[in-house]
Order: sequence, then structure tokens, then C-alpha cells
Amino acid sequence: MNCIKTLIITFAIIIAVPAGVRAQDNAAAAIVAPEGAASVAVDTLTCDSVAAQPKERKGFFGKFIDYFDKSNDVDESKRFDISFIGGPHYSNDTGFGLGAVASLHYRPDMTDTVTPRSIVSFAADATTKAHFMLKAEGYHIFKDDKSRLIYELGFRYLQDKYWGIGYDACSNDDNETKYHYMTLEANAAYIFRLGRSMFVGPMVSFDYYMSRDVNRPDLYPYLEDNVVRWGPGVSLQLDTRDNLTAPKRGAYVRLDFRYMPKFIGNAEGMTVTEMTAAGYFGVWRDCTMAVGGHTRLTTGLVPFNMMSTVGGSHFMRGYFDGRYRDRNEVDVCVELRQRVWRRSGLVVWGGMGVIFDKFSNIDFGHLLPNYGLGYRWEFKHNVNIRLDVGFGRNGERNFIFNINEAF
Repeated sequence: MNCIKTLIITFAIIIAVPAGVRAQDNAAAAIVAPEGAASVAVDTLTCDSVAAQPKERKGFFGKFIDYFDKSNDVDESKRFDISFIGGPHYSNDTGFGLGAVASLHYRPDMTDTVTPRSIVSFAADATTKAHFMLKAEGYHIFKDDKSRLIYELGFRYLQDKYWGIGYDACSNDDNETKYHYMTLEANAAYIFRLGRSMFVGPMVSFDYYMSRDVNRPDLYPYLEDNVVRWGPGVSLQLDTRDNLTAPKRGAYVRLDFRYMPKFIGNAEGMTVTEMTAAGYFGVWRDCTMAVGGHTRLTTGLVPFNMMSTVGGSHFMRGYFDGRYRDRNEVDVCVELRQRVWRRSGLVVWGGMGVIFDKFSNIDFGHLLPNYGLGYRWEFKHNVNIRLDVGFGRNGERNFIFNINEAF
């Protein structure tokens, strides 16, 4: 019940006490009185004392309500339109914390009203148990959507949990150990349009991992205190979605291949092949079915903190991120997304995943079920704040507070 309580408490706090600020290009001009305003007010006072009564000023809560009433409207007359939301939260693993998310919509060329707006999402979090996170991800869409720059930057420092490599080790609760962990991750793909819906282009990635206070080194194959891996790659994408952040129809397929050889300075060589595929369908009024699958396959000498994992905030939300890890992973998920009232919605999902060292060793008795439910609030047009509670095998539970849909 701890995840349910956490979901309720966090939802109540976010709705009740978040602080919001809306930035506009002409914000400074809006608070400057026009020239001659004082003399106009005096003349009006002389002619009509009733008309001269000062306007009723809205208090904090009035402005607060107005802000959130308008926060999901994108002002097409502005080059940049950004909104913030934040508030406290609590979970057993991280303690009390303060988190914030932001969504920036912008148009690089104001004369181009056909190309979709570019989007950047930001997230930050800090907790009493020394869990710190900063993240930014976005799509920069060039003129006429002929090319796109897709990027993700992230920093995390936390006390993490680890159970080992492979299903048998990871499913053993007695293997649970803690260590301090810091990571810097960055990747970017510059893709060009090929035909109506196909994109392809180069990508580059950089990963840095620091591990400290490891007290069960026998569970850590390929243990390196400091891991640096980087290298080039290629990204192939098929995209027919009606929007990038909360699609209701269309399909999306992304295949990435990352090559991190030893001869460019990596301690050991490795490759990562990752594929995501999803389809979106209307079911009934204001309801979308999202069907998705994901796989991540590695070769070479792979450090434990770069292995494929089940868990986290996307497909397999019923598991602690990294509880199950191995060289390879495959998972599928089906989710129903129902708008309930105005900007509020609910979701339910179910799925399955498996980890394995090679395809010939896949054991269907080791399938990991995944299901859950969540709340959605449209923070910005087609940008949802999501609160999810997921459930997995042997009573595993996970709570997620994030921005944008899971897939």
C-alpha cells in the first residue's frame, strides 16, 4: 500500500501547492503603464467618481487559478512559451523531496506557421536521502520538418540498489545491496527526412558512471569505479504520430545502433542496439490505446551499469529501475488512456518483459509481468504530467512522477 499512499499524497500536494510562473516575451512591457495613464485617471476621477474606483486586484490564489487555467494554451504569437510546475513528494526509497518540471514550446522561425513547434522538457529533483536529478530532452524541428535534432541530457546522483546480473541473482531478495552512484548521460541524433514519414541520420552518445561504497563486489562482474563510454551511431525512425509528446493516432518506430570501440579511447569495446515501436489507436470517445514494444541488445564487454535493465518510467513501470538486468532485454506493453474531465485523465496498462544473456537462453518461466494505473493532467497542450503506480512480480511496486507519456 506504500505506493498507493505515495501516489495519493503526491497528487494531493501537487494539486494543492505547486508554484507556477509563465514567461512571455512581452512580460516586462505588460507591467509598464502607458505614457499619459496618470492624467487619464485624474480626468476620469473628476467626471465620474464611480468609474475611478480601483479595479479589484486578484490575490495569490486568484492568479494561481488563472495561471493553471491558461497554462495548457500555447500562445502562437510568441516565439517562446514556457510553463513550470513543482512541489514536494515522498517515497520510501528517496525520502521527502522537492521536484519541478517545465515545458518549453518555441518556434525558430516566426514566419513559418506550418512546421510544428519545437519542444524541450526539463525536470529537476532533490530529496532528503541525497537523490539529485537534472534532465532535459527535446525535439528541435527544422524548417518544413525536413530534419530534426533529438537530444537528451541527464545527471543523477543517488544511493542506488543492486541485486546482480541475470534473472536468478536479481530475483533473490537476499542479494539486495546499496552503493552510491553518479551518472552523466548525453545523446543526440540529427535525422533527415526520407520520403513522407521516414528519417535517418547520425547520432553520438556519451556515458559516464561513477560507483562508490560497493560492499558486495562478488555481485558486480566487469566492475569499474569510473566508466566512460562514447561513440558514434546511426538512428533510423518512422514517425506518423499526430504529435510528439501525447500521440492519439499513428505509429512510431525508432532503431538506434551505437558503436563504442576501444580504439577511440574506451576501456573496452561494446555495441548497443535499441529499438522502440509503438502504435496509437482511437477506441471510443476520448480514449486512446497505445501498444508498444522495446528491446535493447548489447555486445562486447559491458559494465554492469550499462547493461540492459527492466524497470523505470517507460514500458516496465512496475519495477525498480535496474532491479532486473542482463546483457539483453525485451518488453511489451498495452495502455489505455482515457480523458475523464477537462484536463484530467486516467490510464491503465499491462505488459511483460524478460532479460537474458543470449537468445538461446530465454526462459519463458522467467517472464516479468507488469501492470498499473495512473493519473494524467494536461499541463501544456499535448504535454501531460503523469503520476503512475506500477506492480510487478513477487509484490514489486514502483511509483513514477514524470512529464510526457511513458511511450
